[in-house]
Amino acid sequence: VEAYLQPNKLSLDMATVYTIQKAGIFRLEIDIPQGYDLRQVRGQKIGAAGAVRVLTRHLEGENKTRLVVNLAEKAIGKVGLVVELEKELDQPDLLTPTGETVDIPLGIPTVVADSVERATGRLLVYAPESLQVNPGELEGLRAVSFKAALRTLPTTRRQKPAKVRPVLAFAYTQEPTKLALATERRKPQVTVRQLLTARIEDGVVKYNAKLFYNVLYSGIKSLRVDVPEKLADQIQNETPEVRKKVIDPAPEDLAEGYVAWSFAGESELLGQGTIELSWEDEKELKELKVGKSVKLQVPRLAPREVDRAWGQIVLTKVETIDVQVAGKPVALRPIDPKVDLMPGTKVSNAARAFEFHDDWELAVTATRYKLEEVKRTSIERALVRMVVTRSGQVAVQALYRMRSARQRIEVKLPEGVEFDTKPAAINGKVVSLQTEGKKFFVPLVDINAEVPFLLELSYTFPGNARSLPLPSFPMEPAVQKVYQCVYLPNELVLLGKSNQWTDECRWMMDPMLNWRPVPRDGNTKEKAARKLVAWVTENVPQSGDPMDSFQTDGRLYIFSTRSPAPPPKGTLCLRTADEDWLHGAVFALVVIGGLLLLPVRFGGRALAIGTGIVAVVLIGVFCPIFSLQILNGTLALAIFIVVVIWGVVFFMRMSSRITRGKLGMPDFLNKFEEPPEPEQAEQAELVKTEETPAEETPAEETTEKKSDKEGGEDNA
Repeated sequence: VEAYLQPNKLSLDMATVYTIQKAGIFRLEIDIPQGYDLRQVRGQKIGAAGAVRVLTRHLEGENKTRLVVNLAEKAIGKVGLVVELEKELDQPDLLTPTGETVDIPLGIPTVVADSVERATGRLLVYAPESLQVNPGELEGLRAVSFKAALRTLPTTRRQKPAKVRPVLAFAYTQEPTKLALATERRKPQVTVRQLLTARIEDGVVKYNAKLFYNVLYSGIKSLRVDVPEKLADQIQNETPEVRKKVIDPAPEDLAEGYVAWSFAGESELLGQGTIELSWEDEKELKELKVGKSVKLQVPRLAPREVDRAWGQIVLTKVETIDVQVAGKPVALRPIDPKVDLMPGTKVSNAARAFEFHDDWELAVTATRYKLEEVKRTSIERALVRMVVTRSGQVAVQALYRMRSARQRIEVKLPEGVEFDTKPAAINGKVVSLQTEGKKFFVPLVDINAEVPFLLELSYTFPGNARSLPLPSFPMEPAVQKVYQCVYLPNELVLLGKSNQWTDECRWMMDPMLNWRPVPRDGNTKEKAARKLVAWVTENVPQSGDPMDSFQTDGRLYIFSTRSPAPPPKGTLCLRTADEDWLHGAVFALVVIGGLLLLPVRFGGRALAIGTGIVAVVLIGVFCPIFSLQILNGTLALAIFIVVVIWGVVFFMRMSSRITRGKLGMPDFLNKFEEPPEPEQAEQAELVKTEETPAEETPAEETTEKKSDKEGGEDNA
């Protein structure tokens, strides 16, 4: 049994499952409580029980309290029957909150005890929040949980009354039952939260007040709000379904300088609702000039006769006016207007915000300033990818994450530019590029100045790596970080760059002892480019991937700068050379230089080698990239060949001089020399004697040494 208690009526829904065994029956009997009207009797499928077919039904007994249901066919097994009853309640204390408790007897319909072997049941009582229900006189009932009450049979109500909730649950058997509900109409609980917005503009202050009320338990006829008397004629009611009326006579607790208003609807105010008021004040700001200040008193709207009232104040302003708090606010707490505003509210361009829970006071000082022109377009991040082709063309993809308050942006591109099928796109969607003579414009349609968007430009122009100009914006937007990725053909090597750009690559030596550029994060060139594209498109919704719309080829070099100057001053200029020709030139220079130094003595060679080392160090200081391109395996091979040639020539000369006797042999080699033949020794001695001057070697000494030598040879 489900009992729905409402202020004006009580409804009972009885769902019964019969288990009939051995023989079928054609008649069901139920005792219904006195004073209820029978609304409906129907068979219904309840769980595993099938619906009975009702043929007729009528009431019997002296008080017409026994319901007899005749079936159209024999019922056997499990069958379901539903009976709906209703009774009108005439209790004024339930319609309005008087504080009085009303005892409402609740009769429970039961199956006639003589017609069944056994019967058990559950009772659920529902009531709206406006009624406080407690069990009174109780007999034959045992309190259970709501979950346990619904476990036996599911609810059968096709449509429950609005805003009811379960309040009581009981279990019972065939024993007599008795229940009275002690019911009291709860007093209304009214909560009002207020959002007061003051927008300070040139010459006027625009106020908007939203009163969000929530009435619980019982409805109220009207809502009282006290407003300043001087603004009573200016405040406009922006809520058509709510009527405004001045309370006459004025309430006794009305503050001085205020007027009491009541707001009422077509019916009682119950639940949640909103009352919106607006007005303007232009007296105090009408003569505000540049550099002058004026003190403004923010008016206060005060909801009265409510259980709780609180709110927030939000101050907004235009760009030419500055707002500061004058003095010390009373009963106000500063809050963050972007985070702390009450749920369901949002105020754009909020300058200050406060929260209050009691009567408050707030005065502000408004100062007017002269508006200076600022840049309306800013580029937060930029990535330009350029592919230098062998055909003398440079393919360009320029990605700009930017904000703009303009309707279109002028873009200056290099001479001879040619566009592909997608010259310009915003957030991945193609837009038409407008032209006026040699000027190009990108239209900004439906672009919010506060939300960043991605501008993509794709084009080609005739040129090479010696000059790689970026697209420029003649309206001079504020530019932040810019990355430029340059793809050079594999046969070209980088020798140098312009000084305005920073090299974002690390140089690492490959197995062939050649220096190659590698991104600083250690990724491959594809991953490095994708990471930069993700960086420039961060938090910008895209339709499509910019990486897929631009094909690259060659060796990647990454450069960066901040706020680059317009071309040609800020243009990236690269000095390149053919790798094979460069290596051949280095090889030939070192080898030919080494050959030319062959006739030079050791001191001259040392001077030449030192000069070369100093030259390489200076090149590394002033041209670091060029020095890396020449300090490679080719240079090492050339030096090795020169060293080998010098060594071979040195040993050949030493061998030739030793053989011809032009050089004296070292002492440690004398013992390895074979003795000369006698004839050869005599000829050598004659030659030596002829070469010795007469004044240095006397004849007697020569004859004596010769005889000694001959004697020595004979002895040998």
